[in-house]
Amino acid sequence: MELADFSQKLGSNQPTPGGGAAAGYILSLAAAAAQKAMVFSKPENYNEFRGFLEMVRKDGLYLCDEDQRTFLEWQNARKLPKDTDEQKAIRTAEVNRTAAECASVPVTIGTAAKALIVTLKDLLPVCKKFLISDISCAASFALAALQAARVNVEINLPYVKDEKMLEKIDGFLMNFDEIKEQADKLIEDCRKAITD
Repeated sequence: MELADFSQKLGSNQPTPGGGAAAGYILSLAAAAAQKAMVFSKPENYNEFRGFLEMVRKDGLYLCDEDQRTFLEWQNARKLPKDTDEQKAIRTAEVNRTAAECASVPVTIGTAAKALIVTLKDLLPVCKKFLISDISCAASFALAALQAARVNVEINLPYVKDEKMLEKIDGFLMNFDEIKEQADKLIEDCRKAITD
């Protein structure tokens, strides 16, 4: 989907894309901005950074699509017939399955955003000064993806019945505030490095 189409559809009355899909796209932008800084800074562990950032950039785009797919599946599951006990059982199982998938996507986005924030902390000290603004943008985007992922997990939470998925959600939410503080500090450290 072209950028203009994505933006137009995000603001339309169509069910997708929504905020969860946008979170995936923002994650991809975060990794791409970090790639920009890394490519021109050429740190010693360039290949390590390059592989990770490229993976996150591609995963963000994939998760953008996955969020849309899983939401439409959940929406379709809720439309299944429920006239008989058998139909109700089938519908309930499908709603539960698709709800777990819907929650899984933002958990994956948020987990990748956390890992990216940690990586950006390692990239900042080896970044050339004129590219620190790209690190700051990457951190801001990663934090936005993390926060958007959290709210999209929380909106799905009442529908999730799968115990393994609930444990995964708990794990994702557990150190959220700590990672957010790291991102805020990283952004502030970028501003100081730029102005020093």
